[in-house]
Amino acid sequence: MSELEKSGIVNLYKEVGETPFECMARWRSAHPELEFAPMTYAGRLDPMAEGLILVLYGDKTHEKNDYLSFNKEYEFGVLFGFSTDTYDILGKVAFESNLENIEIEKEMLEETVSKMIGQNEMPYPAFSSRPVAGRPLFLWAKEGKLDEIKIPNHIVEIFSIKILENRNISKRELLDYIENKIKKVKGDFRQEEILKIWREKLFDSMSESFPVVKCIAEVGSGTYIRQIAHVLGEKLGISGLTFSIKRTKVGEYRVEDSERG
Repeated sequence: MSELEKSGIVNLYKEVGETPFECMARWRSAHPELEFAPMTYAGRLDPMAEGLILVLYGDKTHEKNDYLSFNKEYEFGVLFGFSTDTYDILGKVAFESNLENIEIEKEMLEETVSKMIGQNEMPYPAFSSRPVAGRPLFLWAKEGKLDEIKIPNHIVEIFSIKILENRNISKRELLDYIENKIKKVKGDFRQEEILKIWREKLFDSMSESFPVVKCIAEVGSGTYIRQIAHVLGEKLGISGLTFSIKRTKVGEYRVEDSERG
């Protein structure tokens, strides 16, 4: 094995439903020469997210913190009318709008988004890997013990947000989308319970369609897109969550160059 093969970095495409570890393991299995090489990823992606993930192996793993500090770019969709405990579709519906046939005015949306540019102090999402009292927040959340801790704040830096599309999705189309995406997820993420709640909420909803806004944003390291979607909904006075997330850029690495194998 050459020196180049012993140490390096690879730009991989994480699929919807995979964890970063599963994505990394899939790539390792295709490269048996790296079976025993140390390996890590720089910057996780949620199971519902897809796109670029950087995997470091060999001596390159010692440089992980350098890659974690890179700015990132995401294309993401925000679904309005619902909020969940995870701030995305893979969560229990915590609130649904009682408004019938919700509409988001373009001018109000653009004005609200423009005010989010810059540094913002926000609490970490309850379902995140941020450690509190020696345990990741998502464990406190899953066990229903968030009232026993204080969720810390952090500084989120948003360099730009651009609205790409504003459309409506029907109840039927939305349920089909949610079922398709959640069924791709392996492991214990409360899938059956969450799907049951979504089916009930959509069946009972007064609205026949819901707004979905597609955006592209460049953000600083450590920013949760789920958090941005949630806060955007709060600022508009209509609950919101991430409908989709695709990481398109990390530093100078681009998703167009990602390996899918």
